[in-house]
Amino acid sequence: MKVIDRKKEVFKLSQGEYVAVESVESKYLQCPLVTSIWVYGNRFESFLVAVVVPGRKALEDWAAEHHLTDDYKSLCQNLRARNYILDELNITGQKQPLRGFELLEAASKLCADGKEGT
Repeated sequence: MKVIDRKKEVFKLSQGEYVAVESVESKYLQCPLVTSIWVYGNRFESFLVAVVVPGRKALEDWAAEHHLTDDYKSLCQNLRARNYILDELNITGQKQPLRGFELLEAASKLCADGKEGT
């Protein structure tokens, strides 16, 4: 069996806030640095995290500006790159506007080309 979608499109965080996750994801997808995003939260935590596939060119351009010579796969593992993407996502979220609890606490993983481990 292969899971290809969520069981629920709305979930509740620990503080009682309900999150319509598809709506949140669609707003984050307006960030020009992101080609794909999966947002996750649960009733035991008060925040959201995301798995993000950054755009190759956008990430490589950022790396060049910051004098990083890593390849795309290595950049996806780079903590500075992860923080940059998270900051840009939250700037996008604030412009949408998303509510405070819908802003991301962490980009738990950047996946190169949408495939984990590649």
